[in-house]
Amino acid sequence: MAFALDRHARALTLGHFPSTQRHADIDRLIHPQHRLWSLVLLRITFPVDVLSYSLGLFSRNTTPTENLLSTAIAAAPFAVLFALFPTLSGTAQATVFAASALAFVAYARWVWHDPNQAG
Repeated sequence: MAFALDRHARALTLGHFPSTQRHADIDRLIHPQHRLWSLVLLRITFPVDVLSYSLGLFSRNTTPTENLLSTAIAAAPFAVLFALFPTLSGTAQATVFAASALAFVAYARWVWHDPNQAG
């Protein structure tokens, strides 16, 4: 819903704040050849609502279908995890946090990796 609302508010928002688009280029976080899996990984590492608003406002290339599929694939398992998170031990909570942080770092390296660079 947030994605759809912001898609409609995009012209108005960017009309009043044109420099916002330059500073919020979210499409650079989405791998061009693996768009759906990039969106799934972003959904796993970023808050879902914040990402939906950002994609709706600032992504020129994300389609409603990609948004819906990535949400269904990535958000459902984490909904269960977050419901159970308070019942986990402190060690388990720290492990989940560390795994999420490492997944995001690995994802960022994958997206920003220059294929022309050796190594």
